Amino acid sequence: MNPDLPADLFTSCLTTPIRVALRWYVLQSTSKLVPKVNINLIDRIPGQITDRKTMLGELNWIFTAITDTIAWNTLPRDLFQKLFRQDLLVASLFRNFLLAERIMRSCDCTPISDPPLPPTYQHPMWQAWDLAMDLSLGQLYQIRECGEPFVHLPFFEEQLTAFEVWLKLGSEERSPPEQLPIVLQVLLSQVHRMRALELLGRFLDLGPWAVTLALSVGIFPYVLKLLQSSTKELRPLLVFIWAKILAVDNSCQGDLVRDNGHKYFLSVLQDPTISSQYRTQAAFVLACIVNEYPDGQEAARQGSLVSICLEQLSDPSPQLRQWVAICLGRLWDHYEKARWTGVRDIAHDKLYTLLQDPCPEVRAAAVYALGTFINSVPLRSEHANAIDHSVAMTLVNTLNGDMSSLVRKELVAAMQWVVLAFEHAFLNVAIQENLFQASHEYASPICMKRIGSRDKIMRVMSPASSHANIDVVDSTERMKRVSSSSSINLLSHHGSFSSLPGSVYTKLWAGLCLLDTDPHPEVAKMSTTVTGYIRSQVTKSQLRDPGDGKYGSSVSLPPSPNNRPSYLAGSPPTLHPQPDTPKGKLVFFNQN
Repeated sequence: MNPDLPADLFTSCLTTPIRVALRWYVLQSTSKLVPKVNINLIDRIPGQITDRKTMLGELNWIFTAITDTIAWNTLPRDLFQKLFRQDLLVASLFRNFLLAERIMRSCDCTPISDPPLPPTYQHPMWQAWDLAMDLSLGQLYQIRECGEPFVHLPFFEEQLTAFEVWLKLGSEERSPPEQLPIVLQVLLSQVHRMRALELLGRFLDLGPWAVTLALSVGIFPYVLKLLQSSTKELRPLLVFIWAKILAVDNSCQGDLVRDNGHKYFLSVLQDPTISSQYRTQAAFVLACIVNEYPDGQEAARQGSLVSICLEQLSDPSPQLRQWVAICLGRLWDHYEKARWTGVRDIAHDKLYTLLQDPCPEVRAAAVYALGTFINSVPLRSEHANAIDHSVAMTLVNTLNGDMSSLVRKELVAAMQWVVLAFEHAFLNVAIQENLFQASHEYASPICMKRIGSRDKIMRVMSPASSHANIDVVDSTERMKRVSSSSSINLLSHHGSFSSLPGSVYTKLWAGLCLLDTDPHPEVAKMSTTVTGYIRSQVTKSQLRDPGDGKYGSSVSLPPSPNNRPSYLAGSPPTLHPQPDTPKGKLVFFNQN
């Protein structure tokens, strides 16, 4: 037993770790290199343990960073999260336990814990702790006897330098940087915060694995708290870091909205003094916040996200135009309040300008936004139908011949919502198409060859065709044989789908049939999935009510569902991105 150490050494390590550590250090032979330091001075260390500007507070801060680093580099990730990140009291207790193990090992005692921890008393970071105590005790006599001010320790600055060296010189197969927990602690310091954020951003830019490591060490509460800062210099760095986090893990939407973090990114997005690169990243963050999250959609709507995004549609940066369109599309996706907010701001008309954008990704993003705009109405009204008819016709007329396959894919994905919203009307169009084919096959197969495609479609579109009453034989095969060549020939005479005779549904159906034979196989597959769904529904209605072998416009068809979950089974994606990626088909902002 050592009379200069507490009688209950283990308990003292758990309750007063800094004073016990300093007392133990003074008793070691290495402390003799520090002049005029003795046991009596230990109890006279100035400052408060909670004030990081004082000697005692800074030592406690360094001790927290070092013990967190030792634990993160030694323990399994799940055990580290359980012991050091879920509860503040438990985390403090286990930090102090690491110190108790080191001190009591020198007294030939081995403390144990539940759960058991691997030995940490010989970790190299303890040498950094010894150096910090040495530098602090070296100032103690001058502070107490001569009244000199406390000079802050270079610990955090040196650790940031070590982290920077790791970023510059590390190999591709390098192990994780052991300084990462210390970098997070530095975020609490205004002196080194800017440098720490820059280095953290460079680390996160290495890839998803780096983001996962940062999240495992507990980055989230630190960067969430920094969103309350009003320092403009931090805005680009914080936006970049949050964009990286949300690109990998979208599960923090609730925390951001609950702490009003979305307001920070709204202010960045509408700030013209910030470069378009960081405003693009702010739009991406907001798109992640509102993605399939009603609370986030409502918070963003109340924060005037619609009007803010619409102001950015004419920005010179194509990536910013792309992401504000995606952000709008996610905002009103399955959320009618946001849609009608957009209607009041004429958002759909303003998005039309992007359909002519020279950048195909921007055009595709605009189509996506207009597609979710159509899909956001659970209960139909005449006003909503009129708007959606106009949007659908604009999409088909403008983009049916777009040179980008990405845009045409988005067009089909948007048109599926039109088909599902007005399914009954499209079923009628498909029935008339089928009846017209049947009538000419039975009337004169030879003459059918002489009837031009234009006459076929125009007769299908005419109101008189709805009164046809013809036997149906093998209707499924006939519907599969309906070719989009009629649409192509007809467009050569009329120029656009809006100038075709017949209803808006007939014109939209002609546009979809044209996409069935798109030269790009994925576009054609997507389109035939949509048109094939309608034709299969017609076949099913025949089988349910075959009657006397005849049918016409009086056939009972299933109602149009208002709330279909997503795209048809086995069909291409509907551009509702998954949480781990911001957008499946569209291009990210440059993460480099």
